[in-house]
Amino acid sequence: MTLEMGEKIFWKKAEFVKPLPVEPLKRAKTELPTVRSEDFINQNTDQNFGEFESQETIRLTGYNAEVMRPHGCGISAVYMALRTIGSGNFKSKYDSVGKFALDALSFHRNDLVQGDERIIGTPVFNLKSGWYHDALVYCAINLGGVNGFRMENLGSFENVLNVVQQQRLESGHNEVLAVVSVRNNHWRLKTERSSISTHMVLVNGFDFSEDGQLTRIRVADSYVANEPRINTWMEVTDEISKSFTGRAMFFAKK
Repeated sequence: MTLEMGEKIFWKKAEFVKPLPVEPLKRAKTELPTVRSEDFINQNTDQNFGEFESQETIRLTGYNAEVMRPHGCGISAVYMALRTIGSGNFKSKYDSVGKFALDALSFHRNDLVQGDERIIGTPVFNLKSGWYHDALVYCAINLGGVNGFRMENLGSFENVLNVVQQQRLESGHNEVLAVVSVRNNHWRLKTERSSISTHMVLVNGFDFSEDGQLTRIRVADSYVANEPRINTWMEVTDEISKSFTGRAMFFAKK
């Protein structure tokens, strides 16, 4: 791994955004691939992001483990998805979320070259905005070996499932996962102020009532405040519904 590996790679803003599907939603219980316990990431523990305790890594990236852990939801959610449906090469190469984060941080876009000087463009991550969704999709495609894209203005978890259903039809298999963006003060600590960076959670299941109302979603959430949520069914309350920002990433096994 070299932190300069991505300097020639660029992507455009919103390059991976797709429009909403037009097919009607099939309101039936849907279970997607489960995250194995050994692939689950608790971003807050000392076991993860230990690579960022190295002084050389801190010098190269500007971030230490104490910074990466509380801001590790985006890279952790994508990592869990790729450990579940990604390529065999990804699974053998990236045995820790910290290694994946280091390689992800080497990518950026909009570089400028002025004479002999290279001015680095937009990074994958910064403290103000968190993990850029386009950049995470790029890393998932190029490092994880999956098909990936993202969507905006989805409006509801039902629309997330609609996209998942479309991807299952197009890919011909069930190996599809979603990573959704939610407001952090509803999903992390109730006392935590919402921020521009929000929070990211892997979703791998949807359940409906007999009258067709979405009642539960199944999640793997890397932010562990009390009990871990790994393939955990959560009731879709008004609070949970309103916490969804309308943005999501989708990954499908190749």
